[in-house]
Amino acid sequence: MVNSIEYFNVYLDGTEFKVITDHKALKWLLNFKNNHKRLYRWSNILSLYTFTVEHREGSKMEHVDALSRAPIESVLASISFKDQTLSIETIKDWQTKANLQITKPFKLKNGIIGRQYKQQFKPVIPKQFVNEFMIINHEQAGHPGIKRTIKNICQKYFWNKMLEDIKLHIKTCKTCQLVKPSNHPTYGPLTPLTTPDNPNELWAMDTIVMGSSARNTKAKYIQVLIDHHSRFVWAKATKVNTTQAIIEMLKPILEKQKPKRLLTDNGSNFKSRVLKRFLDEYQIKQSFTSTYHPQTNGHNEK
Repeated sequence: MVNSIEYFNVYLDGTEFKVITDHKALKWLLNFKNNHKRLYRWSNILSLYTFTVEHREGSKMEHVDALSRAPIESVLASISFKDQTLSIETIKDWQTKANLQITKPFKLKNGIIGRQYKQQFKPVIPKQFVNEFMIINHEQAGHPGIKRTIKNICQKYFWNKMLEDIKLHIKTCKTCQLVKPSNHPTYGPLTPLTTPDNPNELWAMDTIVMGSSARNTKAKYIQVLIDHHSRFVWAKATKVNTTQAIIEMLKPILEKQKPKRLLTDNGSNFKSRVLKRFLDEYQIKQSFTSTYHPQTNGHNEK
């Protein structure tokens, strides 16, 4: 009731109206005096409106309860699994045209090649017919989402890399892209780093972890420093990836020239107080990239 009144606020604010409900306890909420946080908050919200609550038995609320009371479970089941229209003959025809062979762990059952999973036999859909199969199970099934489509298909069928194919098909479905809204929070504005007008205005630093390529060497890391204006690069191999190793690299460089700002990622070696104090001595401002977004420091990553 609270959500509905807030949603229709543009119509209800400043007018008298009536709420008819089969929830008799809601009449008590208007006279609520206890200090229960959630109920008290709801009571405060409702106090801004002028309305009365009238109780009506559920048996007299068929027009409101139509969706929850209607006996349509069997209808919904048939909609959810429209791929049942894919007959055994169609699967046999596809497998014959694809010249599908029986290899482990696949088996032949009733003339169909499939995979036995516990008590269920899942027919194999040939790769060249996956697109046609997806049209039946996505477009003709009412364009269900990725999770629902995966659940419906994986319960009954199998082919290699099926999850990747299902996700790709739905993400590239023209109707879904045009009609379905994105539930992702609004992205922040894209503000790329501008190229400085002069050298030594912005430097960026990052670390290359050598991994197995440095198995036989003492230095396992390369500290990379780049000037965003000139693209001049300093690179130094280090045994460890610590704040002290970074300071030892920067000292001889800063004796000759220094930037106004240094851009780094959020690694613990870059965010230490020791490095901050070191940069403060040279009056260098330190900036950090967005968390889990290495594109911010694209020059170094490249």
